[in-house]
Amino acid sequence: MSPVPAHRQIRLHVKGGELYAIMTRKNILLIDDEPLIVASLFRFLSGKGFDVVTTNSPVAALTLIRMHKFDVVITDLNMTPVNGTEIIGRLHESDFPGKIMLISTCRNAGNARHIDAFFEKPFELSDVYQKIREWTQ
Repeated sequence: MSPVPAHRQIRLHVKGGELYAIMTRKNILLIDDEPLIVASLFRFLSGKGFDVVTTNSPVAALTLIRMHKFDVVITDLNMTPVNGTEIIGRLHESDFPGKIMLISTCRNAGNARHIDAFFEKPFELSDVYQKIREWTQ
């Protein structure tokens, strides 16, 4: 029998003789100004057991990053008024402990600094999932 993936685990603790559970689902922030990309990734990753927060607004993403803890941030490169490079820079400056995935139609975007993975659009949803699964096990 294979071990349960980290994003599906429940940790059990005993405190004062009582048993309680902590869900350890992994949190993903998805930032892309293309609604079809957002909808597809949201549906796919949510179906795999991840908690996925999405936004089409890179400005809203900066607020979400400050207010919440994410294990993985997936961001597009070409957005306005804030682009993916700026978001990645802010994450790096704030010592973001999670993983950063860049998705873009631009082939040389994979050379961007401070990213953990790059997928060129169009990409296979299963490839994105496999990478996130590697990071969260």
